[in-house]
Amino acid sequence: MALTVASLNVRGLRDNTKRREMFTWLRAKDFSLYMLQEVHCTENTNPVCSAEWGYQAIFSNYTSNKAGLCILFNNNFNFQIEKVFIDPRERFIICDIKTNETCLTLANIYPPDEDNPAFFLDLLDHLTDFNGEDIIIEEITILYSIWIRTREAALLKHTKIVLKSFRNFLRN
Repeated sequence: MALTVASLNVRGLRDNTKRREMFTWLRAKDFSLYMLQEVHCTENTNPVCSAEWGYQAIFSNYTSNKAGLCILFNNNFNFQIEKVFIDPRERFIICDIKTNETCLTLANIYPPDEDNPAFFLDLLDHLTDFNGEDIIIEEITILYSIWIRTREAALLKHTKIVLKSFRNFLRN
């Protein structure tokens, strides 16, 4: 079976009814992984969310009214989580999983709205600590939209360098 990935900005899973409906809807889609942004879960609500999902999950712990990420794993493929890093600012989760004798690096990214080259350099730095033969990144298109929106020449130049570095990293 091929590994399938879905990415979705859920705009909060704090509400019990919304969370249950979302998890039911996601299970029906039958993807292997779900990379969710803006889950709005906290350290206190993560165990509830994980229990309701019913399978393995990795959550960042942010505030109940903004941000937060998670990676939900379905039970339709065999895998083992090898390594996990959660950004202290909770803007990305990176993990290595082993499936079918292959190591994959997963990255769920929720970049800041403003142009922030340091964020992407930090992301690159952490990606180099992972060993996946392939990298699956969600929300990478945001890199290009930030680059296009940037108006200041100095920041634009720096962002282009970061994007070029990022593309080179992904090719290697």
